[in-house]
Amino acid sequence: MKMQKSVSVVPLLLLLCLSGVGVTKGQGVEVTKAKAVDFKTEFEVKTPADGKTDGQRDSEPDLWAELRALRDMVVEQRVEKRVEKSEAVTQSQLEEVKTQNSDLQAQSVSPPAELSVRLVNGTTSCSGTVEVFYRGEWSGVCTGWWSMRDVMVVCRELHCGDAVAVSTGGLVEDGRRGVSIKSCRGHESTITECGFREGGPGYCDGRNYHYVICSDLQAQSVSPPAEDSVRLVNGTTSCSGTVEVFSRGEWFGLCPGWWGMKEAKVVCRELDCGNFVDVSRGPLVEDGRTIYVSCSLYGDESIGQCYKNEGSKNCNGGYYHHVTCSESVRLVGGAGLCSGRVEVKSNQSWASVCEADFDWRDAEVVCGELGCGAPAALQGGLYGEGKGQTWDKEFQCKGKESLLLDCDTSDRENNTCLPGNAVGLTCSEPDDVRLVGGGSRYAGGVERYDQGEWKIVGAEDWDQEDVAAVVCRQLGCGSTVSVLPGNTTGVYGVSCYGSESALRECSRTSGRLSGFTVICSAPPHPK
Repeated sequence: MKMQKSVSVVPLLLLLCLSGVGVTKGQGVEVTKAKAVDFKTEFEVKTPADGKTDGQRDSEPDLWAELRALRDMVVEQRVEKRVEKSEAVTQSQLEEVKTQNSDLQAQSVSPPAELSVRLVNGTTSCSGTVEVFYRGEWSGVCTGWWSMRDVMVVCRELHCGDAVAVSTGGLVEDGRRGVSIKSCRGHESTITECGFREGGPGYCDGRNYHYVICSDLQAQSVSPPAEDSVRLVNGTTSCSGTVEVFSRGEWFGLCPGWWGMKEAKVVCRELDCGNFVDVSRGPLVEDGRTIYVSCSLYGDESIGQCYKNEGSKNCNGGYYHHVTCSESVRLVGGAGLCSGRVEVKSNQSWASVCEADFDWRDAEVVCGELGCGAPAALQGGLYGEGKGQTWDKEFQCKGKESLLLDCDTSDRENNTCLPGNAVGLTCSEPDDVRLVGGGSRYAGGVERYDQGEWKIVGAEDWDQEDVAAVVCRQLGCGSTVSVLPGNTTGVYGVSCYGSESALRECSRTSGRLSGFTVICSAPPHPK
């Protein structure tokens, strides 16, 4: 009976043990829930030193051994559950990592967009050899002639600031696919908006890559520009825009009064652009945001050497100056803006052109780009030899292109250009001046075509004789016979020295001045 009674106690004790409730059996048995941190001792069974309770007989089952065994089993089960849970968490984390890696791999194998552009092997992220993604692979760009307009688009597409330079890169590997980008105007957002010529394997064989340097806005130094630096802003090319001069820590626009071709020539030269083409009206002047600049008659100095006066109040209410220079072609050594030795810009340096590589159609394009009239003379050695390199391509213009950049080129058959063969070009003066209301083509009131419309030319009374001399010269009508006061008000004010070849070379003046009538000595020559 005692055996049965003792055995029946086991389930009760086990229940109490698992529930964590403390009990006392007799004087020696005590089951308490352990407060220890280690889960392996979550249940602690205390027994007397001899391991027996009061009244326990040797023949009775060892209940405490059974409890310890049950305790060990419970602990083992809990450990197994925690291990399983830990393994489940670990497996879940592994699956998550696999998913992330799969996503990254999927991203990495996605090809770039067609006609994406990149710069490789440069010293910064905004310099290097130009490559275009075309038909599933990166292709070299190997046009025969690349200008700063193309570079401007590349830099803009890559968010790399302004175009700084373009030069010849390494030789294209034989057999590699190549492409040709043409006819960028400089205002495009991406090269996909420019003309594109499809290439193929071996298209660039024997040619060089183009190496481009952009300003890299993020890497630019915080040091200010040099004093009296000049720039053109908000233009359609790197060589056109509103003129600004850096003075005493900030950029100023130019005062609209008494400013003309000689100052514009200085700006074009300092920016390493080509010929001065035109000066037009820019945006309205902001009060106090101007600087007055006046250069010498010949315009052969720098802006820093010209006379300057900051913050002139007389500038308020006028308009800033917008200057247009040619970008990649110029005439050097001639008597005016429309004559001289033909030079083109190649790899940031100017090169003369061999007479054999330049014909009448090419001349028509150059004359038009420089704002001149039709070609009048084309001859090798007419304006001397160039001091630098010689252009190594042959132009193939059709005569209708607006820019020499738009013309096709081909490799020259003969790599030599003999002395005396640097081509010289004389263009007629532009058809932007006329005489109206005088009864003949060589007499009347003076008008000039400016910004899409004919405008009455006005000048101070003391300046009208010099202006008239320039007008008759430009029209090919001999000399001035007389100048008569007019009854109109000019909206295109000018001031001339009298020696200029064309009216556009005279200084622009602000204000509305009196118009006048000019009579020249001879009828104009037929064109």
